[in-house]
Amino acid sequence: MNSFFQRTVEALLPTAVNYAPEGTEAKAVAHQWLHALAYDFTPFAETQGINKVDLIALLKAEQIYTDQESIKDKLPTLPIKPTQTSRFTFIDLFAGIGGM
Repeated sequence: MNSFFQRTVEALLPTAVNYAPEGTEAKAVAHQWLHALAYDFTPFAETQGINKVDLIALLKAEQIYTDQESIKDKLPTLPIKPTQTSRFTFIDLFAGIGGM
Protein backbone atom coordinates (compact mmCIF):
# COMPACT_ATOMS: atom_id res chain seq x y z
CA MET A 1 0.00 0.00 0.00
CA ASN A 2 1.50 3.35 -0.96
CA SER A 3 1.99 6.08 1.63
CA PHE A 4 -0.63 8.38 0.10
CA PHE A 5 -3.25 5.65 0.25
CA GLN A 6 -2.24 4.82 3.84
CA ARG A 7 -2.46 8.47 4.96
CA THR A 8 -5.82 8.93 3.28
CA VAL A 9 -7.31 5.81 4.83
CA GLU A 10 -6.01 6.85 8.26
CA ALA A 11 -7.70 10.25 7.85
CA LEU A 12 -11.03 8.64 6.96
CA LEU A 13 -10.87 5.78 9.46
CA PRO A 14 -12.21 7.57 12.58
CA THR A 15 -15.36 8.52 10.67
CA ALA A 16 -15.61 5.18 8.85
CA VAL A 17 -15.86 3.37 12.20
CA ASN A 18 -19.22 5.08 12.75
CA TYR A 19 -20.61 3.85 9.43
CA ALA A 20 -19.15 0.34 9.14
CA PRO A 21 -21.85 -2.34 9.29
CA GLU A 22 -21.46 -5.08 11.85
CA GLY A 23 -18.93 -7.61 10.63
CA THR A 24 -17.27 -5.12 8.25
CA GLU A 25 -13.90 -3.52 8.85
CA ALA A 26 -13.89 0.26 8.91
CA LYS A 27 -10.94 0.13 6.50
CA ALA A 28 -13.24 -1.33 3.83
CA VAL A 29 -15.60 1.62 4.23
CA ALA A 30 -12.68 4.08 4.06
CA HIS A 31 -11.41 2.34 0.89
CA GLN A 32 -14.82 2.61 -0.73
CA TRP A 33 -15.09 6.29 0.20
CA LEU A 34 -11.69 7.01 -1.28
CA HIS A 35 -12.58 5.31 -4.56
CA ALA A 36 -15.97 7.04 -4.55
CA LEU A 37 -14.18 10.39 -4.38
CA ALA A 38 -11.70 9.45 -7.08
CA TYR A 39 -14.17 7.98 -9.54
CA ASP A 40 -17.28 10.02 -8.69
CA PHE A 41 -19.23 7.10 -7.19
CA THR A 42 -21.85 7.37 -4.47
CA PRO A 43 -20.11 6.97 -1.11
CA PHE A 44 -21.24 4.11 1.12
CA ALA A 45 -23.62 5.25 3.90
CA GLU A 46 -24.78 8.31 1.99
CA THR A 47 -28.31 7.51 3.18
CA GLN A 48 -27.03 7.58 6.77
CA GLY A 49 -25.71 11.11 6.39
CA ILE A 50 -22.17 10.90 5.00
CA ASN A 51 -21.54 12.75 1.75
CA LYS A 52 -18.68 13.71 -0.52
CA VAL A 53 -18.50 17.24 0.88
CA ASP A 54 -17.90 15.85 4.39
CA LEU A 55 -15.30 13.39 3.14
CA ILE A 56 -13.46 16.07 1.19
CA ALA A 57 -13.50 18.32 4.27
CA LEU A 58 -11.90 15.52 6.33
CA LEU A 59 -9.15 15.09 3.76
CA LYS A 60 -8.60 18.83 3.35
CA ALA A 61 -8.19 19.16 7.13
CA GLU A 62 -5.30 16.70 6.84
CA GLN A 63 -3.96 18.57 3.78
CA ILE A 64 -4.44 15.51 1.61
CA TYR A 65 -7.16 16.51 -0.86
CA THR A 66 -6.55 18.95 -3.68
CA ASP A 67 -8.87 17.67 -6.41
CA GLN A 68 -10.49 14.54 -7.76
CA GLU A 69 -7.83 13.87 -10.40
CA SER A 70 -4.97 14.01 -7.89
CA ILE A 71 -6.72 11.39 -5.75
CA LYS A 72 -7.36 9.21 -8.78
CA ASP A 73 -3.75 9.46 -9.99
CA LYS A 74 -2.31 8.49 -6.61
CA LEU A 75 -4.51 5.47 -5.94
CA PRO A 76 -2.90 2.09 -6.42
CA THR A 77 -4.29 0.33 -9.47
CA LEU A 78 -4.94 -3.33 -9.92
CA PRO A 79 -4.61 -4.96 -13.31
CA ILE A 80 -8.06 -5.87 -14.59
CA LYS A 81 -6.93 -7.79 -17.66
CA PRO A 82 -4.70 -10.84 -17.19
CA THR A 83 -1.11 -10.32 -18.26
CA GLN A 84 -1.11 -13.55 -20.28
CA THR A 85 -3.63 -14.66 -22.86
CA SER A 86 -4.98 -18.12 -22.25
CA ARG A 87 -4.81 -20.63 -25.08
CA PHE A 88 -7.80 -22.47 -23.69
CA THR A 89 -11.24 -21.41 -24.89
CA PHE A 90 -14.52 -22.81 -23.71
CA ILE A 91 -18.19 -22.47 -24.53
CA ASP A 92 -20.99 -24.10 -22.60
CA LEU A 93 -24.10 -24.62 -24.69
CA PHE A 94 -26.00 -26.64 -22.12
CA ALA A 95 -29.02 -24.66 -20.93
CA GLY A 96 -30.52 -27.25 -18.61
CA ILE A 97 -34.21 -28.04 -18.74
CA GLY A 98 -34.98 -24.49 -19.93
CA GLY A 99 -33.27 -25.19 -23.23
CA MET A 100 -35.89 -27.73 -24.34
